[in-house]
Amino acid sequence: MALALLLARHEPWRDEIQAWLLARDSPTLGDLWRNTRYEGHPLLWHLLLWLLARFTHDPAAMQVLHFAIATAAAAALSSAASLPVWFRTLWLFSYLPLYEHGAISRNYALTNLGLLLAVRFAPAPGEATLALAAAANASPMGVLLVPPLAWALWPPGTRPKRAWLAFLAVAWGFALVSCLPPPDYEHARGLVLRWDTFRAYYVARGLAGALFPFFRFELHFWNNPAILPFEPSLGLLLVALGLVAGAVALETAALVPTARLVPPFLAGTGILLAFFYAKFPGAMRHHAYFPLWLLLFAWLRRQTTEERSRGELALMAAMLCTGLQGAAVAAWVDWREPFSAGKSAASSLSSTCSPFPLLGHPDWAASTIAGFLPGRSIYYPARRSWGTFVVWDLYRAQREALTDEQLLRELQVIGKGREVCLALNRPFQGGGGCRLLGQLPTSIVADEAYWLYRCRAD
Repeated sequence: MALALLLARHEPWRDEIQAWLLARDSPTLGDLWRNTRYEGHPLLWHLLLWLLARFTHDPAAMQVLHFAIATAAAAALSSAASLPVWFRTLWLFSYLPLYEHGAISRNYALTNLGLLLAVRFAPAPGEATLALAAAANASPMGVLLVPPLAWALWPPGTRPKRAWLAFLAVAWGFALVSCLPPPDYEHARGLVLRWDTFRAYYVARGLAGALFPFFRFELHFWNNPAILPFEPSLGLLLVALGLVAGAVALETAALVPTARLVPPFLAGTGILLAFFYAKFPGAMRHHAYFPLWLLLFAWLRRQTTEERSRGELALMAAMLCTGLQGAAVAAWVDWREPFSAGKSAASSLSSTCSPFPLLGHPDWAASTIAGFLPGRSIYYPARRSWGTFVVWDLYRAQREALTDEQLLRELQVIGKGREVCLALNRPFQGGGGCRLLGQLPTSIVADEAYWLYRCRAD
């Protein structure tokens, strides 16, 4: 019920809408494969949305699907009889599963479902293998964590038949290939193998914030945990690293009586740390897999032994208490304020600008509006083309920082003497006979507030 209420009040932002646009505006599965090459994600979530979009163009359908997936993940954890009832209950109402991977409709809930079902069905190799394959094909985080989790699930002598292992290897390999973008992909290019204090602090702060998601009651709480300030220093870096290392040490100590779980736990932890530092620093939705990894191994340990660990219990209690506070802040703010103003901007434009061409800049902000304007394309000057979803290549990245004068010239090109509507996530000072139609300045995602104009393109 809590999740349903949150979803009913939550306005999707660009990352949610991007997946929906890719599915909605890809006529065939071949188009879907080509259009998702710049996403850096496996295909499963997009495939489910593609099937859904054959029946409706309303993004609310995506939220209904996500509700079903997140609820199934909650049911999978609720079946963990070896975990205390208080722990399962508090976890489900904490920030990460309820809001970050619940109210926000992304592919991560599908990964969570696969990982949790794999642990749930560990004694049944077929079901566990299917769950691992689904987790890997849902998000890059699944690709990273499926191998060490499979190692933990099946010690020597209990591994599935070769056919199941071959199936999992092929499914994991396909997921990995699906994540590999074209050479001109603009994000996370190359590897960072040198020491960077700010990057190290960003990652350590993010992981500590995911462990203890404590937020201030403020509009822009999202991705801004209050546990540590944003500006780095050597002392703060040591504190953040200490919190992360302490959590790893406590869970490792709890796993020592079940010694076979220690190597895969440390391997998965090391994979996450290496990925975040060397490849992609991530945000809260990605860092959430650190506490989820702790949860999965606490569950696995209790499937093997009933021995209690005070350190593990203390860690989990601290995580859950801050998680409840974080969920309360997120629910309160998102209930009162729009997460993104894109839906409202689309409503305003559909009533005032339907006869006129529409220019949107930057494309990643305007794409949220496109999600609520089915059947209509937006001119993206960063690409010098019409479209809906964003193509994350270097060409658009090099043209992202356009001035108002450059935007005015683009208006004149597409207007050809007609009026043109303009949607920006900042005020426009370029003149050109543009008059303000509406201003939607308030949203939790700060760069998805909008200024809407109608301009004479002569």
